Amino acid sequence: MQDVRVRQHTADREFVATRFDLDTPFGVIPVFDCFRAADGLIQEVRPFYDPRPTTNAAG
Repeated sequence: MQDVRVRQHTADREFVATRFDLDTPFGVIPVFDCFRAADGLIQEVRPFYDPRPTTNAAG
């Protein structure tokens, strides 16, 4: 990973959502993560991303 660019970030009570771009040697990978936190700890992470930049690079 060469860089991370946060595009949007929002929080509502225990839920946090972040849309960001990962700049990798394979290209830019758009990612959306949804987190749930409770008692000061992350309880759940749900990542969503487009794997095509990595699968296309693998041939």
